[in-house]
Amino acid sequence: MIFEEIIINNLFTYYGEQRFDLRGSTSEANIALISGRNGYGKTNFLNSIKLLFGGVTDSLRSSVHRVPGRKPSPNQYVVGVGTDWLGIMNTHARANDENLCGVQANWVEEAGKVSFSRYWIIKDQHFDMKLHLEADFLQKSLNEKDEEDIRRFIDERLPQSYIPFFFFDGEQIQEMVEANWNIQQQHMERLLNISPIDILIRQLGSVVNDWKREALDQTEKAELIRLENELSELNAQANAKNQIIDDTYSEILEIEQQINSINRKIEGMRAFRNQADQVRLRQTMLEHENSIQRLQEKIAEILPRDVHLYANFSLLERSVEALKQVIENENNIQSELLVKLSKTLPIQVFDMPPYPQEKLTAKQVGFYKERLNNTLLSYKTTPEHLDNLLKLDTDRSTKILDLFEIYIHSKALIAERAEDLEELRRINTKLKHVNEQLESINTFSAEEQSLYENSVKEKEQMERELTDKKSDLKKWQSDLKALFTEIERKDKQIEIQQDRYEHSQQARKKVDRAILLRSLFSDYKNELKKQKRKDIEEAINRYFPLLMTSHDMINKIEIGDDFEITYKDVRGKSIGMGSLSSGMKQLAATSLLWALKKASGKKIPLIIDTPLARIDLIHQENLLKHYYPNAGEQVIILPTDSELDERKYKILKPHIYQEYVLINHSGFKAKAVKKKMHSKVRAK
Repeated sequence: MIFEEIIINNLFTYYGEQRFDLRGSTSEANIALISGRNGYGKTNFLNSIKLLFGGVTDSLRSSVHRVPGRKPSPNQYVVGVGTDWLGIMNTHARANDENLCGVQANWVEEAGKVSFSRYWIIKDQHFDMKLHLEADFLQKSLNEKDEEDIRRFIDERLPQSYIPFFFFDGEQIQEMVEANWNIQQQHMERLLNISPIDILIRQLGSVVNDWKREALDQTEKAELIRLENELSELNAQANAKNQIIDDTYSEILEIEQQINSINRKIEGMRAFRNQADQVRLRQTMLEHENSIQRLQEKIAEILPRDVHLYANFSLLERSVEALKQVIENENNIQSELLVKLSKTLPIQVFDMPPYPQEKLTAKQVGFYKERLNNTLLSYKTTPEHLDNLLKLDTDRSTKILDLFEIYIHSKALIAERAEDLEELRRINTKLKHVNEQLESINTFSAEEQSLYENSVKEKEQMERELTDKKSDLKKWQSDLKALFTEIERKDKQIEIQQDRYEHSQQARKKVDRAILLRSLFSDYKNELKKQKRKDIEEAINRYFPLLMTSHDMINKIEIGDDFEITYKDVRGKSIGMGSLSSGMKQLAATSLLWALKKASGKKIPLIIDTPLARIDLIHQENLLKHYYPNAGEQVIILPTDSELDERKYKILKPHIYQEYVLINHSGFKAKAVKKKMHSKVRAK
């Protein structure tokens, strides 16, 4: 099945007849892009297709944002119910006294071309539904009088249980896969062509029971009937409990949708923005204060030692020149040499061996030492140009010069000190600006604050209701499990009761043949499930690493006998669902849907609203590069301009064969315009 054209007329936000030409898909370019802002009609496009193929389903009714537990009836969904839900008819068309709305799809399949439409004629609180189906290979067209024939025709191509796997919202993909697992397993088995075998097995089981019953005497037959009645009662309880679970799950989805709606409302309020800004600004202020403290500590540690050298750089240069003169002056060198000689020569002459044969007296030694010292010092001179300098010797002058020259030649060090001071000034300025913003941010009205607080209280109430509903759901599921255990036990009792007695030879042969056939089909079903499970497991482990590339927390995904999913790490240990992020679950669910479509071999278009959902940037690119170009023969995606910006659009561009942009400034006059989402972007 490849869609050639979708026509929506006066349905939801679409006013008048809006046509989407979807012809031209190829193996290289398989993506049709229908983009628009929030509220412009993307979700309504998806719901229109669901409405065409499935009619008014529980899923569509549950999507209506009403009070939890009060989803509209099928009739109310079409015509509306007060101000809670205005129905499927476009409000502008209704205001203009128009009464016709509906949707049509034209597609091509191997047997030929098909056209199928579902329209409603709405008058006040009543409606008539019109169906029309025609195909190249049908002898005649069908209408609402042939509803059963139309249902069978559509079910052969797109059964209602397939719809969640092919037409879905990317933000709800995780919830869809994690929904009531018993129901999801049934849908998956039908998608994989396993459920028809189950029907055959159940039918054979019914035949076996009938034949066994025929052979029993009246007393034993009465006991068997009693057991079967008890089994029927248990099955009725299980069905009722299953319905309660489905209803509770629908209520949970409704509450979650309402919480999301309240969250969007809160996020749009000025009070929320102010609160969010306060948190952000206080964090910024803390960062600035920490930066100031670090710089002050650094400056306090360094500047007290050498700040005077940076502050008097010209004086530092003059001092260096003077020190050089002291060191380089020849007279100064001679004078320092005479001073050294005056200190060392007398000692060398009079105090060090060898001594003269006739030893001098101490008084004579003292006399000659003083005379020698005075004689040497009498030759010391002080140059006039050095009179104004500190009286420093050459060694000390050299040491001081070495230190000063570090500062003279280290411009980078001086620049670093200056940059530290400048950075300190800049951060103080920023901190002052943040404080000013914090002072001005608290100036919203009491009315805004009250509205914000009421919305928060409403959200908290809804969250409490959600917790209660989830608790109820867990209890109902536990009760259902106990019922299934009791049903299984009752089944065994009935089987024992049936086999306790001898049957006629003829009846025994019929029973044996039926049991053999049932066993053969059961074995076939198990082998088929085993093969499909293997196909899905191989596919999902091939696709998931393409989509999840940020880390390898999940090393392998295992598919159980009943298609339940288990995540394993590198050590082969199971990973709890609570350990996985929402984005990781979403990518795993996407990989599962991809694997299911490949394993089923169904050639059905994919329609995906919010295609990138809440996935982070890297994994969004993985979806654009690997999933959407390979997910099916025809993929229709419904993004917003912020979700698919120019850079991401460029990645997808080589695979796009058709584009529409939705225009809906008034909110109830959606129009499809055939043009590029980003006209300046060209494919690589």
